[in-house]
Amino acid sequence: MALSFSGMGRSGRRQAYSVAQWADEALVAAEAGGLFESDQKPLFAGHSFGGFTCTWLSNNEPRIKAIIPMAGAAEERTNYDCPVMLFIAAEDDTLGADRVAFLRNYYTESRGPRYSIEFKDAGHFSFTEMYQLKPDFGDGVGKGRRVTNDEALDYPPMTLVFPLVNGYSTAFFGKYLKGVEGYDAYLGENHHPDALVYQSEPTP
Repeated sequence: MALSFSGMGRSGRRQAYSVAQWADEALVAAEAGGLFESDQKPLFAGHSFGGFTCTWLSNNEPRIKAIIPMAGAAEERTNYDCPVMLFIAAEDDTLGADRVAFLRNYYTESRGPRYSIEFKDAGHFSFTEMYQLKPDFGDGVGKGRRVTNDEALDYPPMTLVFPLVNGYSTAFFGKYLKGVEGYDAYLGENHHPDALVYQSEPTP
């Protein structure tokens, strides 16, 4: 299930907004879709602000099975045990070096099953459809400059990023949503060492 929060996409507008309100909208959508009625409780994933929201939800909703934040996470944290798969862009110009370091630390502080897939040359929008909308957008799509040292950079193409994101997230879904242990082999390997810094600890 995919949703657009109020004030975004084609959803309606409000006079005021809050993270709590957006989190409630995500829960209402999940409940309306019957996701909490299944034996397999839902897993939440989101990019940027969506990553912030799904980590915030994991603090406040015990029915959430696992989370996949991509290029974003909430600073406030009370739930350190929820299984998490982080996608990080090392050259994320939108977040900046300090927030990228915060995402790495989110992985380090996690006490439950944890995975970190960090793309060495990716930017904030490398995980999105911006490749198709504006191929020269920058910050993950086309060309840009490194956050780390300001050198010129060619961001990785969609043909490299998407199969890795899809492969790891599908395996994570399969293991922690459906309980299929056969995904362990995929999750136990760095499938592109030249492009990725991969860390995993399925049983901390």
